[in-house]
Amino acid sequence: MIWALQSTGGTAAQELVNRHTLVKDLGILSRPGTTNINLRISQTLGYSVNGIITLLVNRKQTGQVNQLYLQQELKYSAVVEDNGRFRITNTLSHNLGLLFLFDSLTRFRNDETTLTTRLDIALGHHVAFNFTSALSTRLFNDYSTRVTDSGNQVRILNSGFFTPLLWLLSAGFTGTVHKCGRIILGLSSAKLTWVLNRQVYQAQGVETFFGAPQPKGYLLEYGLALQLLIDKDLFRRVHWNCDILVFKNYLKPVDLTLKNIFTVTINKFLQTNIQTRIFYEEEVSRSLQLENLVSLGFYFNL
Repeated sequence: MIWALQSTGGTAAQELVNRHTLVKDLGILSRPGTTNINLRISQTLGYSVNGIITLLVNRKQTGQVNQLYLQQELKYSAVVEDNGRFRITNTLSHNLGLLFLFDSLTRFRNDETTLTTRLDIALGHHVAFNFTSALSTRLFNDYSTRVTDSGNQVRILNSGFFTPLLWLLSAGFTGTVHKCGRIILGLSSAKLTWVLNRQVYQAQGVETFFGAPQPKGYLLEYGLALQLLIDKDLFRRVHWNCDILVFKNYLKPVDLTLKNIFTVTINKFLQTNIQTRIFYEEEVSRSLQLENLVSLGFYFNL
């Protein structure tokens, strides 16, 4: 869905356009001699439900492998831009999986909701100043189970809503790769890790959780950020989406998050995804966590 708000000095007219089709003349909203304004607002909404076979390697949350679960994915994006001079992108991404375990238990897994806001102000044809804010959390509590010495099965809290909340703020520059994607260099970046439910410390029996010490319940880090975003059609029915994010605290090792997705569109409402996710954060685990997902399901885009 595309809406364009156009105002041109000297014409004293303004138009609202939907998918390049004139909808309504809003009247005289600009005066002759003013700076040309050409605002374009575009919105996209995508939703899919998939059945997934997954292979987990060195995954801290669970030792199970080759499990079957259902997953829904929702992505909403709104972009405001002014003829290439500036661009504001807001993206809400929600992934929620329902995992079926062999012991007849169910669990919310791959529960991740991210709200990202990006501001790009053009400095040249392929270079722009960039400010990025990215908030990420899960919505539901995640538990693991343990059998006590008395034979009772107890649940242990692993994570939950705002437990932790991850917030990355970054200011720097964006470089555009022709017909491929963007490289974002955050020369001044901050990463906030906040723990809302302090019971996770007692449940895990730890003094720090995702690097946040128990007395404070939060961790604020400063450093550099580098992000590579690729969004490209390889063939008519094959789409490639890749998001690589590297954050380097000045005093600690690098944190790495990689999400790579190949999407094959079978027909109007059916598609298959091949996803690879790689995580590394020393505060969580010193092992490189690798997750491979193969999914087939229903989807639609607006």
